[in-house]
Amino acid sequence: MFSESLLTLIKKTQTRVLNLGLATIIGLSGLAGAIPFMSARAYAASTLQVSQAVGAADTGDCIAAPCLTLNYAISQAVAGDTVSVAAGTYSANEFLILANKAGITVRGEGVDQTTLNLTAVSDGLKVQANNVTLKNFTLTTAHVAKYGLRAQNISGLDVQNVKITNMVKSAFDINGVSNSSFSGLTAQNNGGNGVSITDSNHLSFDGVTTDGNSWGGIALYATGTSYPCGVNNISMSNLSLAETVALYTGIDTPSNPACVITTLTLPTYLPYKVTLNQGDPQDIYVKSLADASVVASASPSLAPIARSTSDGSYWVTSGFKIQDAVNSATAGSTVHVTDNYSGAGVVSVNKSLNILGARAGVDARTRSGSESVLSSVSISSSNVTVEGFSFNGSGTQVTASGATTLSGVILRNNIFSGYGTVGIVTDSAGDILIKQNRFNGPATTGEPMQLKANFHAGGCNGTKVLDNLFQNATNNGSADVNFSCSGSASSSITVSGNTSLNGSDTSGSSFVALSGVSNIQVTNNRALTDGSTVFVFGSVSGTALIDGNDFSGSTNIDPAISIHGGEYSTDVPNTGTFTITNNNLSGHPKAITVATVGLGVGGHVVAHGNNLSSTIGIDNASSTTLDATSNWWGSATPVFASVIHGNVTHDPYFTNAAMTTRSDAKVLPDNNGNATADSTTPQVVVTSSSQPVSITVANGTNNASVDYGSLVTSGTGTIPQTTVHTAGADISIPASTTVIANDTSWNGVISAPTVQSNASVTVPTPGGTTTTVGTVIEVGAGNIGLTFNKAVRLFIPGQANKLVGFVRNGNFTQITSVCSADDQALEDIALATGGDCYMNAGADLVVWTKHFTTFVAYSQNVNPTSGSGSSSQATGTGSSNHAATASASTPQNTAVEVLGTSTEGGVIGTALSTTKAPAAIAKTVNNHKFAGISWYLWLVGLAVLAGATYFAHLRADSTDKK
Repeated sequence: MFSESLLTLIKKTQTRVLNLGLATIIGLSGLAGAIPFMSARAYAASTLQVSQAVGAADTGDCIAAPCLTLNYAISQAVAGDTVSVAAGTYSANEFLILANKAGITVRGEGVDQTTLNLTAVSDGLKVQANNVTLKNFTLTTAHVAKYGLRAQNISGLDVQNVKITNMVKSAFDINGVSNSSFSGLTAQNNGGNGVSITDSNHLSFDGVTTDGNSWGGIALYATGTSYPCGVNNISMSNLSLAETVALYTGIDTPSNPACVITTLTLPTYLPYKVTLNQGDPQDIYVKSLADASVVASASPSLAPIARSTSDGSYWVTSGFKIQDAVNSATAGSTVHVTDNYSGAGVVSVNKSLNILGARAGVDARTRSGSESVLSSVSISSSNVTVEGFSFNGSGTQVTASGATTLSGVILRNNIFSGYGTVGIVTDSAGDILIKQNRFNGPATTGEPMQLKANFHAGGCNGTKVLDNLFQNATNNGSADVNFSCSGSASSSITVSGNTSLNGSDTSGSSFVALSGVSNIQVTNNRALTDGSTVFVFGSVSGTALIDGNDFSGSTNIDPAISIHGGEYSTDVPNTGTFTITNNNLSGHPKAITVATVGLGVGGHVVAHGNNLSSTIGIDNASSTTLDATSNWWGSATPVFASVIHGNVTHDPYFTNAAMTTRSDAKVLPDNNGNATADSTTPQVVVTSSSQPVSITVANGTNNASVDYGSLVTSGTGTIPQTTVHTAGADISIPASTTVIANDTSWNGVISAPTVQSNASVTVPTPGGTTTTVGTVIEVGAGNIGLTFNKAVRLFIPGQANKLVGFVRNGNFTQITSVCSADDQALEDIALATGGDCYMNAGADLVVWTKHFTTFVAYSQNVNPTSGSGSSSQATGTGSSNHAATASASTPQNTAVEVLGTSTEGGVIGTALSTTKAPAAIAKTVNNHKFAGISWYLWLVGLAVLAGATYFAHLRADSTDKK
């Protein structure tokens, strides 16, 4: 053992010998005399005790007996020691860890059990040594002490389960610290931040709770004042930050490239980041948009921007400006605007952005409640979406115009009201989608939209106006949808699914006005305007389809459809083909008018399937004859001299309001696609390539047919899903089927399945057999061959187990392929062009085919024969691929069905009856051989394999007879 004087000397010099080599032991023996034995454990890191127990005093080394205060224990500790503080409250002016005490641990009994109370204006624990551990205690003050824990220019700091409250400044102040960890931190009611981190790197925080701290929860600063500038590689998890400013990051010298904050890992607990003043970057991470709004409202001069921490999208709520977000956003970003936001002035968008109001995705035509409100938006870039807003500006509310032709602009689910002159103006902005908006309540004079091109080539190309609601939206005599594209040669314009209710307006406003466009579709709209529902100024070329619209109404003062040209501004006569079909144009003084110069060279109007119940159905002042066949004129016996003016072809016409029966004894499907063909009206006319059609042929109708003529050009057409039901057979044609005739003059008429006389066909009969025709079904176009790109199903009732073939031009061909399944998709693929297959469906026969012709279901039986003579075989083009002859001794009253295999592998005919006793069967077979083997050997083998059921293949060749 060492002498007491040596131990005292070592303690005074505050040098603890942890491991002494032999030379050290010899040197020290001269001071203390002979040393017979030394224990290395006596000089290992020690635990110093601090306690309020009786007898504790600030004397000695705090190892043999506990000290009374932490201050004294720390003064006695050396590198590597642990200072263990018992439960209780300890007051002091300061608790200081000196810089030369690396590896020290200060350990309490637990948060709120061991409490260190600072009583003077000083810091709590100032850590200036590496690898220090602090854990399991509370540090507090009565708002007199400065920082709770200050760590400066160190590494390896480990802080666990420490709570700091009521400091004048920040609770945890971390400066120039690296490679350190913090867990279980609590900071409450401090005058600064809960946790401040300055110019530090590689720190991890797991479990941080802050509440009531004046500056905020956690702050990261890159200053470069005392340490290398920058905060890097900081990870944080399990945060609970009650402050509005939950987490703050700031860069004091952004001009210094090294002065950055990078690799900051945060939980989704902080979903939004508010960025202040771009010249002095400051980011504040918050828990909600409400907190973001508070932060922004406190710093309006710093142009606050809010972004999502998950996807980087921008958010605008109270306290923010949408223009600031647009200016900061990168191209392709999304800017969200919250509910109840109201922004004045013009928002200028010069980059591709998605700007989404709170009601984005909610149909503007029917919604109610609070909105994101904007005054106006000016778009000068392609690929911009503005959706989910309510506009209230007194002028133009959305403008889309650029130095070059814009494209990809989407205006959707917005409410436009209070606009003056025009709600939406586009100028040389094609490929625009205007969808599901609501237009109502314009200023004194205004119209919803004006789509212009100003002579820019293609300036209105591809624009679509879809599914909008116009509620008293136009009061200047113009139109809800005004295409003013003269001189631009724009094309591919679609106006579809809109509703216009301008009934109270008496200014003559229209629904849609068109000029300078081609290839137009105005479809499935409902418009009750007081002016011309569709008004064609002029310069319309190509195709113009006006289909499926309801343009009826009693308030109308102008024609439903007016085709002008050359009478307004620079417009010229229209050279396009106007196809006006399936519209309700009733209730106007005139349904359709064509002006004197409405049609130029090549201009043409075709009107079919319309309700023209107006005082004047058609007024054609042009020199071109208008094709107006197949319309309803308001009466079964219209007086055409009254309802038609000018050159108009009107026969045939509908004789009923449902437009299902025509004056030429033809019928059309009703609105549900159903039609009945009978002996009075045997032909059904199909004019739509998309509406499914179901046709029933009444019994006794022998000449029923379906006319697809309007869908067929040069022998080829695309026809809709069609089902035809007759007593003898059904056919099912799938949707969008292409039919091709081998004669380009084909008129598009397909005969319904019709039962023909069994004697009308000749089926080749193999020698020694009898052919019995079960039914003959004719379907198609007579001798004109029709082929389909999809499989058509022919259903023949009561003909199961029959053979089947077809006849064309008197030539018979047997169908030998057996269908693998009664399935449309499968047979579309399985059947080759012009191919067929057949199968049983219960008691019925199903043929899948890709051509139409005459189909025959039949059977062939072996004839009873006598002697050894051979029977002759019927001749004909094409033949059955199996021939059999019953033996001459077969009884006349015994029918033996031929059972063979087709060239395609399908079973032909029906099985030999197995109800007879073996002896009777043996007599019937009459000693024939099967494939050269005596019948009884076959019988024995089959009986073993299949029991009572067996099949016999008869070879009728006379050389096989005994």
